[in-house]
Amino acid sequence: MGGGSAHEVRTWIAAYAALAAGGSYELEYRFYEAIPEWIAGFAVTTAARR
Repeated sequence: MGGGSAHEVRTWIAAYAALAAGGSYELEYRFYEAIPEWIAGFAVTTAARR
């Protein structure tokens, strides 16, 4: 139901949930580019402990 890139979104959720289990962190949105030909997009985020 999430489309062709749903696995990537679930991976991000799991990674940030694991990071949160260790304490507070800050997430900074860095970049997103839609790729209509692939019916997807490309994103980069970073996270750091507070």
